Amino acid sequence: GDFGDKVREFNDRYQAPLGEGIDAYRDVQLVVEVAGHLCELQLTTEAFLAAKRATGHRDFEVIRELQAAVAEGVSWRVDRALAWGTEHATTNGPDALRTIL
Repeated sequence: GDFGDKVREFNDRYQAPLGEGIDAYRDVQLVVEVAGHLCELQLTTEAFLAAKRATGHRDFEVIRELQAAVAEGVSWRVDRALAWGTEHATTNGPDALRTIL
């Protein structure tokens, strides 16, 4: 289908990657409206997709959720993100969250 005027956001994260250096995450992200819902569409390479599935994206998700929860001042979301991050962070050991934060 034709997204046309349904594209609500476009981010070229190849030109402006998330992070710095060799570990920076790159993709093209679109947010499109479909049937009244906002949907995120990511276009990436096979290599970045494999890395994202393996480890890197979980740490990114924890950081992103913590930043949003703190910015909104929603303490229960902070608690939930910390608990999830402790369980799922890719860095091992009791200092896992300290390492990724």
